[in-house]
Amino acid sequence: MSYVTDSWNSIPSTRFLRSASYGRLKNLSLSYTIPRNLVSKWSLSDVRIRFVGENLLTFYGTQGLDPEQTVGGVTYYRYPAQKSYALVLNVSF
Repeated sequence: MSYVTDSWNSIPSTRFLRSASYGRLKNLSLSYTIPRNLVSKWSLSDVRIRFVGENLLTFYGTQGLDPEQTVGGVTYYRYPAQKSYALVLNVSF
């Protein structure tokens, strides 16, 4: 709430208050190991495939800014959360 009296905001009001509740799928890692009976045909001992993702989903009731950013858009030199994906292949001989 604001008690500042000026031409834009003359009385205390809750009109700019909104729910800041949000949910975020921040980190996800899925891994699959290929069975040894298939891998041994290629003269390998182990093959593992892994998917890693960060900031994949954000559930936020208000459209617009990142929920971790202030309403005024000030981030204090912090970048908004970026989505990132990686597919990793581990092969052991």
